[in-house]
Amino acid sequence: MDRFAHRLEERLKKGLPGWSAHRKLAPPNRGSGPDSPPADTRFASVLILLYPHRRQLHTGLILRPQYPGVHSGQVAFPGGKREAEDIDDIATALREAEEEVGIPRDLPRIVGSLSPVYIPPSRYWVSPVLATLSERPVFVPDNHEVERVLEMPLSALKLENSLLETEFLEGEKRFSSPAYHWNNHRIWGATAMMISELIELIELDSDLEL
Repeated sequence: MDRFAHRLEERLKKGLPGWSAHRKLAPPNRGSGPDSPPADTRFASVLILLYPHRRQLHTGLILRPQYPGVHSGQVAFPGGKREAEDIDDIATALREAEEEVGIPRDLPRIVGSLSPVYIPPSRYWVSPVLATLSERPVFVPDNHEVERVLEMPLSALKLENSLLETEFLEGEKRFSSPAYHWNNHRIWGATAMMISELIELIELDSDLEL
């Protein structure tokens, strides 16, 4: 895993796919998003943690509980809004991951960051922080913020029919959007856009494997 982390660090230095990867999973009418945070933006970070499990590269996702909000019941990476105590995006991501799924903030190896994603409904500018662990972590989910931890092999998203145009219903609004389908879960929106960039980034380097 150390070799993988090093190769990924080197690949990040060459630049990110950005919108070319995001657009494949972007919801309708999303567009490329603003180049910089709008004036009324709120800032947040998520932790994309990569680790080996059963000889495959996995990442930890969370299923959010049902609540009155735009992200109710969705699959997401551990993360949340920036607090005054956070010195940067990395600090936010590590703190939130510790609070939500019990990963000690001094444990992950930080590799770098992916392209930020702006989420219009909640006005969040989200920075995805990329990190690795040499072995499978012990997840301890917070019962108030996390319905369940989902350990997903990234290779599952390359299987036939894992990416489908999917119909959603939010309130009285019905729309379709590309989404990853895995283990009876639909992964879409900002989380899917981040995953799309991660997969494309890995596939750009012949020495990296999902």
